Amino acid sequence: MKLAIVHGGLTAIDMVRRALSTDREVEILWTAGDSTRAMAQARQERPEAALVSASLDRAAVLVRVLTDELDCPVIVLSDGSSTAKAGTFELMSAGAVDVIVLPGLASGTGDAAAVRGKLALLRRLAGRDNASHKSVPPMRAAPIRPAIIAIGASTGGPQALATVLAALPAQLEAAVLIVQHIDPQFSEGMAQWLARSTPFTVELATQGVQPRGGVVYVAAVGQHMVVETDGTLAFTSRPREAAHKPSIDVLFTSLIKRSRPGVAVLLTGMGRDGAQGLAQLRAAGWRTIAQDEATSVVYGMPKAAAELKAAAHVLPLPQIGPAIVRLVEELDRPPPRPA
Repeated sequence: MKLAIVHGGLTAIDMVRRALSTDREVEILWTAGDSTRAMAQARQERPEAALVSASLDRAAVLVRVLTDELDCPVIVLSDGSSTAKAGTFELMSAGAVDVIVLPGLASGTGDAAAVRGKLALLRRLAGRDNASHKSVPPMRAAPIRPAIIAIGASTGGPQALATVLAALPAQLEAAVLIVQHIDPQFSEGMAQWLARSTPFTVELATQGVQPRGGVVYVAAVGQHMVVETDGTLAFTSRPREAAHKPSIDVLFTSLIKRSRPGVAVLLTGMGRDGAQGLAQLRAAGWRTIAQDEATSVVYGMPKAAAELKAAAHVLPLPQIGPAIVRLVEELDRPPPRPA
């Protein structure tokens, strides 16, 4: 894979070079220190994938050129500062699919291995069309009683979540619970960034909160988010063997015994997290949706759900938000039987 690195610091570029020095499948095609030079270089010598600093001026413009014009997948490089965290989600909105935190590269081989894992993702995405998706105008409001909308996402998820939330009208009486696989220090920044996309209030979920209509609750990273039998949010370290904390499956399965079914959604992402839980929710009478292959950045989790027939509706991203609204309105009707 021919890789471009765009960063204003030579030390950072050298750090990435060292982390990738043992990966024979990666060739660093070129590097650039600013967005303007990178755009000119990319048009002259198109990379198959790119790493772009969140701190660069005009970085979002560069990401749009790479993803939309050149079909080049992008991962963000962040130094972990508050400015870079804010910039990270701007770049994800522009089309970037994941983030690497640079200070972690200096801490040992484990972090370098994680970087190589993310580059393996870029190799899978290289050459694919990752065009951005516009949100669809919202439909009419739901019933007076609050409902639960549970959403799980991974790679490519922040941008997909923003699209879905943008289609939910302010008057929708539902609480949204989100599990997004992301590096730990970005949970709060993602919540703040998603708040720009929706009329709902967006906040990090906290222990003991009773979900309220019109509020999006984002699970922080490090523990599983669950819904207790009394309807309040709680956090647990079990199961310890889960590949992700928080786990989408753990959230979904905690909702099975809820007296009133809701709507559960599985968006773009690698792996199978959420597929089994979605299947169990469908069997329990929940309305279930999975993102389709054409609009998924990575068709892993939604594909696993489709194979299990866990999703009653497999939809392109722009249709998911309006479908959620429609399904919330239908919650008091008998659910369709699984095929």
